[in-house]
Amino acid sequence: MEQIYALSETLELEKAIEKTMSLVDEKETLLIVTADHSHGYGVIGYATRNMSVLDVDNTAKGRDNKSYLTSSYFNGPRGLMNETRLDPAKEDIFANNYTAQSLVRLSSGTHSAEDVPIYANGPYSELFHSSMDNTFIAHAIMYSLCIGPYTHQSHCDNKPMSGSQLTGFRQHYYHYAVLLCIILSTFL
Repeated sequence: MEQIYALSETLELEKAIEKTMSLVDEKETLLIVTADHSHGYGVIGYATRNMSVLDVDNTAKGRDNKSYLTSSYFNGPRGLMNETRLDPAKEDIFANNYTAQSLVRLSSGTHSAEDVPIYANGPYSELFHSSMDNTFIAHAIMYSLCIGPYTHQSHCDNKPMSGSQLTGFRQHYYHYAVLLCIILSTFL
């Protein structure tokens, strides 16, 4: 079930972030968490407070008098063409091989154009907030690391950033940026 996979991946990301936070000094380390895209996925209906987002909405049915899932992908391999919609309340929706119904039939889900969140903690985290252009994020990271066009900013020590010339505060940032890249490449 795609929803279970997505939720379990999110929980694994949370563990990775917690582990990363335990390994670094947040006064010296800028930690940024974001994504490069989202998927057409939504939580719909009026399910009760303690109900799983992976379950069937128990408060209402569709106009065809069939239940619907509380959360689902908008497109994917189980979109209907000319078939009659199945009632998920009568399917084993928690089976490992279950594929949820989607609105539009495609071989797989697609990326969406909605904004993705960005979270930051540590020095210069104030640069990261709300909706931001992805190219600004790259520039804000370069600014915080004093690299590229930002090597001569007032917060930089104005020394070239290469090899053994890495010193002090910038050296910490560089190593933590590398650490973050390694962690992310492990989980992505």
